[in-house]
Amino acid sequence: MTKETTRLIEMLKLIKSRTGKDADTSWSSYDDPQEIRDELDEYISKLTAGNEEVLDTLNLLFAPTSTFQELSIANNWSDEYLAMAEEFDKLFEKLKKKN
Repeated sequence: MTKETTRLIEMLKLIKSRTGKDADTSWSSYDDPQEIRDELDEYISKLTAGNEEVLDTLNLLFAPTSTFQELSIANNWSDEYLAMAEEFDKLFEKLKKKN
């Protein structure tokens, strides 16, 4: 596993930790926080297994005004998210070049 993939998994785990059972999901496409957490677990499992096909999906989720940003705004961690999104863009570029 590359260091970029490892870091991406850490970021997804951080988003999961910020999405507790009381998280506001009203501006996302998810019905409840558990749905997001379950999906994050799927992405983490796939990346851990070396399946980087989820990168394009994650790129959409990290896009401006997309799911993760809306979630962060609704739950008061948008500054942290913006730093993560910037880092994600760099990781995504490196990982896509390798594939």
